[in-house]
Amino acid sequence: LNYKIIDMKVLEDNGSEAKVEFTQITTKISGPDFKDNKSTGIHLLKKEDDSWKIFSTQLNDVKYL
Repeated sequence: LNYKIIDMKVLEDNGSEAKVEFTQITTKISGPDFKDNKSTGIHLLKKEDDSWKIFSTQLNDVKYL
C-alpha cells in the first residue's frame, strides 16, 4: 500500500503527547483486493526518546475512491 498525507493539523501538544488531525490517501500498489480510499482521523502520538510514534488512531471518515 502507498500512504500519502495530504493535510495535517496539530490539535494538542504538551511536549510528550500530541493529537494530530490528518487526511490521508491510501492506494494499492500490489497484492490482494483493496479499495483505494481517502480517510480522516486523529493520531495520538507519544514521544519516545527523540522520536514521535503513533500510539493510537481514531478514524473519523473513510471515502472510497
